[in-house]
Amino acid sequence: MKNFLSLLALCCFGTLNAQTTVLTEDFDLGIVPPAGWITQNLNNSTTFSEPWNTDVPYGTLRAWHGDGGSADGQAENMLATPAMDLTGMTEAYFHMDIETNYVAYMAHVPGSFGNGVTTVEVSTDGGATWTVVWTDSIDASEEDLVMARTADMSAYAGQANVMAGIHFSGDWAHEIWVDNVVVDDQSGGGGGGGLTYAITPMTAGSPVTFSITGAAPNSNCIIGYSLTGAGPINTAYGIVDMSPPISTLANIPSNASGAASLTVNVPANASGVTLYTQALNNGVLTNSLAETVQ
Repeated sequence: MKNFLSLLALCCFGTLNAQTTVLTEDFDLGIVPPAGWITQNLNNSTTFSEPWNTDVPYGTLRAWHGDGGSADGQAENMLATPAMDLTGMTEAYFHMDIETNYVAYMAHVPGSFGNGVTTVEVSTDGGATWTVVWTDSIDASEEDLVMARTADMSAYAGQANVMAGIHFSGDWAHEIWVDNVVVDDQSGGGGGGGLTYAITPMTAGSPVTFSITGAAPNSNCIIGYSLTGAGPINTAYGIVDMSPPISTLANIPSNASGAASLTVNVPANASGVTLYTQALNNGVLTNSLAETVQ
């Protein structure tokens, strides 16, 4: 069986234009903001209790903003990328993995207890002004789940000095974790109808289902996996979050709605093994997952 990276080359080169990636950030150095990034206090409030930082509560290598407000009652905090050169691009997309807690305290939720809002915004003047390109509309059922989301920045394709920012707004509202930020010219790999990869909980000796949604209709999906680590490996199509050797679990077709799934039995002796996995569809990589067999 060919390995995942070989299939990546065979399935994509010559059939699609190579992906242009202008930014990747996985926060694995444990520094927030990372080098070149900035944080902004948009309303000049004081005494933030839990501003953009490393993941203080749980110690994961992600960017985190807590649910606290400020002495002035409202946190308006931006975590912003370096200026990016999007010249030569006709499309641009901001991808991230985001996890949200206390969803009931977000403003869009019916019967909300709070005023929390998460947006992705774009600036072309060094962060002096910002324009919203995506607003999180997370459902309560998605609380505490890592969701792959994509914001369309194509209105700014072809321009230089473009910054993107994740804006936390709220007063004792929700809290969020952000990871695996990528800015490229591929629309897949995010929420709101984008390419999303999920696995049901894995238990030794029991069935597990691998599922993909948002794929191209009636197309081929390749599921890759590693047992050795989370990479990352740079490819022409983005970051592969698996360490060699990388194998192919399956090639599965999507249906007319762009959904694909595979159910297999977990080996009975696999308890404690961590599976690092990611999928590919039409030259677009999904979000990555790392799941440990129970």
